[in-house]
Amino acid sequence: MSTISYDDSTWILSSSFIIFTMQTGFSLLESGACGKKNEVNIMMKNLVDVILGGLFYWAVGYGLQVRFSCEQILPNLPSLSSIH
Repeated sequence: MSTISYDDSTWILSSSFIIFTMQTGFSLLESGACGKKNEVNIMMKNLVDVILGGLFYWAVGYGLQVRFSCEQILPNLPSLSSIH
């Protein structure tokens, strides 16, 4: 497994900053296109979108990215083949 260099970290952080800026811009665009009474609903929808996206990436995506197995995270968990 290779080590992560400063260039890799800088690229990932700058890319994630750009993505979050795009998410903010899209929510402003979307709230400007709807009526005044729906602005809070649009902002909450976009906030939930960011939170759930981060949680699902943490729960599933990162493990797929670096090929974790369940034994590395929870070593004392019984495997499915041992359950009768």
